[in-house]
Amino acid sequence: MAGVVVALLSVNDNVFNWLKSISAEHGLTQVLGAGGYSLLGVAFFAAMGTMLYRIGIKKD
Repeated sequence: MAGVVVALLSVNDNVFNWLKSISAEHGLTQVLGAGGYSLLGVAFFAAMGTMLYRIGIKKD
């Protein structure tokens, strides 16, 4: 959902430049390197999938 909101906001150049200014991508890439940044993304994606799976199989 947040990705859709960011995509819609990115249509406006002023908002797009503001979003780029608050992005942590540059700093994380410097610290972790390009491969490390990609692995961090994979780790967060896997964590999100695990949480969604656990919520999905949870019996109420």
